[in-house]
Amino acid sequence: MLLLLACVEPAAETLDPMAGTVTVESGETAEVAALSAFATTVGSKAAVVVSPNPDSTCDDAVAYFSGEGDSDFNSETVSAAGYCNLYIRIDEYEEGAVMEDSTDATVSLNCAAGEGEWVYEERNEGYKGWYFSGPFWVGSPTGVTLALSGEEGGDLTLDIEMSEYSGRFPYDEDNPEADPATGEVKGAVVAEWCEDLSQGLF
Repeated sequence: MLLLLACVEPAAETLDPMAGTVTVESGETAEVAALSAFATTVGSKAAVVVSPNPDSTCDDAVAYFSGEGDSDFNSETVSAAGYCNLYIRIDEYEEGAVMEDSTDATVSLNCAAGEGEWVYEERNEGYKGWYFSGPFWVGSPTGVTLALSGEEGGDLTLDIEMSEYSGRFPYDEDNPEADPATGEVKGAVVAEWCEDLSQGLF
């Protein structure tokens, strides 16, 4: 269920930092660490992306999540081996949204679940891009509790909790079946305003 509320944004120093571990049923694990985050709104929609790289910039996030990064761009600027990136999208956002055990938000985890490195190569019938050479798991929570607040043009504060996920390894031809995952991910992050993040996300 989605509730739209006029939320008062808590001070950054009072937030419990977002963190957790996702464990895939086949045994691979990846950490969630919100060391940088970026957000944007377009009309009634809002999006937040979360990176484990503390040095990520708005431009880095735009290149990674829009798929427009070329061979001079390295996905390591927003990703790290053994960690997940998060993407959260809410289609009904009016400077405040609260959800409890809901599927109304689009939440995606992209997890470099193991050892490897980012390489620029051709996959998917001729598409060139940056890919992780190790196991790469993509999934979504089966239900999520979250609160998002903040005004257009300013930082957005995200507080989230989730623990069960559906997903798979999209580049593993030997393992085409679904690989669910579990693991509590919870806490908050203040996402920096990044207007150009809307490219490719809406």
